[in-house]
Amino acid sequence: MRCPEWVALSDSERGQLVSIWMLAADKKGCIPADPLVVKRLCHLNVVPDINLFIEHEFIIADASVTPTCGQSDASVTPQTRLDKTRLDNKTPCIKPNGSTHANSIHFEQFWKHWPVKRNKQKAKRAFLSKKFEIKDVDVLIADVAERMKRDKQWSRGFIPHCSTYLNGSRWEDEYGD
Repeated sequence: MRCPEWVALSDSERGQLVSIWMLAADKKGCIPADPLVVKRLCHLNVVPDINLFIEHEFIIADASVTPTCGQSDASVTPQTRLDKTRLDNKTPCIKPNGSTHANSIHFEQFWKHWPVKRNKQKAKRAFLSKKFEIKDVDVLIADVAERMKRDKQWSRGFIPHCSTYLNGSRWEDEYGD
């Protein structure tokens, strides 16, 4: 499945994002939350739009995680003191979203196919709590389409709320008569 959000990024933004992911890999999954620091650490020409990457869920804001960077055998320099100060002050950091689990973007794709648009937030919570693999989203969409055709209850308008369908793993149910 193609990611329209990735394709919509400019070449520059994609390059920035890859640099940020590499920085995160080097920093045990975290990057500083300050875009100016990220710019310096990634050797970028411009300040990256961190909020854009968070909005599209390429990275996840997580103020409870702190970076654990630095080498024990490194000599103490003004920069290592600054890094240590940030650690001591629990500077917020941002985590890349490299998960294979479906996320909010995938929920929106699923929601487009849901026949009864009620209580979207509850449905989204149920969807995200299931931690579907990305590949499962297409299976769910196909099940909804098939139920609309073959399930007598659904065709008569007796369609459960989306959260009920998700929480009850209804895609595993037999078709109703």
